[in-house]
Amino acid sequence: MRNRCRIYLFQFCAAVAVFLLLGNVSAQELSPLVPPTWSVGDWWIIECQVYNLGNVVARPSTQGWGPRQGWRFHVEGLEPIADQPYVLLSIQPLQGNKCPYSFRYWFRSSDRYIGRYELVHPNTTSAKERVIGPPVVRKEFSPTGMTPFFAMSFPTLPMTVPLFGTERGPVSFGATHDGVETLQEIEELDTFDVSEKADASFLTRMERGVLEKNTKLIRIRTTTDITEQQYWNTKLPWCVYGERFDRTFLSKRYWLTEVGKD
Repeated sequence: MRNRCRIYLFQFCAAVAVFLLLGNVSAQELSPLVPPTWSVGDWWIIECQVYNLGNVVARPSTQGWGPRQGWRFHVEGLEPIADQPYVLLSIQPLQGNKCPYSFRYWFRSSDRYIGRYELVHPNTTSAKERVIGPPVVRKEFSPTGMTPFFAMSFPTLPMTVPLFGTERGPVSFGATHDGVETLQEIEELDTFDVSEKADASFLTRMERGVLEKNTKLIRIRTTTDITEQQYWNTKLPWCVYGERFDRTFLSKRYWLTEVGKD
């Protein structure tokens, strides 16, 4: 009888231990996704490449991956919107980038929700170019919004951004900034194949183990069958690598190539 009681007690303790362990795992899996750390003066370079289907110019030679287009991201300052703290980030095209515009985005500090953005036209003395529109085009979004930012305009601008602070599981959102409904998924990676995804030159300046062990895969799916997946690292200000699929076709990819501080 005493032995049987010991067996029951052991089984009960084992069951409690398993329950507590599973509870801890679930808590870890469902803990909020922490946004990247930014401070004024931080900057980084993203290079983006878009696949050209050759639809505009009907020549076989035009089909394929276009050249990389470089963008410089810079944390300019902190500004409130509707009494909430926001981080102001400017994005400038680098030499060789064919996009004539620069951009400014206001990110809510808590979760990196974009509450405002500006498109800045280049300076010009041409009267013909001045009539295209105002020098700065601003768009405001709901200060209580809770959605990722899925960029549908400007193909070479890598500006799809997850909503941080969400649970680590599939989260559905209503219409985003451009009216597209999205589903965000977060996957914990045991290891990250840096040689396959990360920029080769960036790897030579980074500690390989940092990228391999601190990276999460975030997928943002839309109801229009477009998906972007990004590899975010807790030690870096932006995703190490990202790519866009139109259904199953890889149409865009982009890399973090350099980080620094003014």
